[in-house]
Amino acid sequence: MKRALIVATVILFVSHLYAGQQKTPDLRQQASFCEDGPDETVLKPIPLPSEVVSALMNTAEANAARESAENKGRNLNPATLFKGTTVHLAKSVDVFYLVMGSFPMSGADNTWFWIVRSSGNGATILLWAGANCVDISRKGTLGYKDIVTTWSSARYAKTTIYKYSGRSYKVWRTKSRPVSW
Repeated sequence: MKRALIVATVILFVSHLYAGQQKTPDLRQQASFCEDGPDETVLKPIPLPSEVVSALMNTAEANAARESAENKGRNLNPATLFKGTTVHLAKSVDVFYLVMGSFPMSGADNTWFWIVRSSGNGATILLWAGANCVDISRKGTLGYKDIVTTWSSARYAKTTIYKYSGRSYKVWRTKSRPVSW
């Protein structure tokens, strides 16, 4: 019995040393994205697939921005209007993108954010929100992670929680509070 305990202890010690030498991949993905903020919240952009850009350009927000630009004699280059990155929202073969708009695809006091699902059938917009920051929650609904947006002004801060409805993200709860200095 004593010998078995010593052998087991040695095996545990050696395996602990070996495990400590192994490099484990960093499986954490960025979950917070802000228009201006600390480095860990700044979006690290990747090239967006053409079907994602096409889906974005066909939104009501993009159509309004395009119309406004054309009325001012400007031509919009879709490649410069959006920056995005992949995010993990659900266990799926589909790829999900969090996209931020650049002027004129943004608001006067916020950034426009989209969540886009890209699949074999093209790309689908799951969420559009005007906010200062977007957070991907650890909690989820119907297999998709919830999305939390925050927006603030000098007087108010607003937090909105979006839950997946089976087709897209819908507002679940909004909470506003005065900002105190």
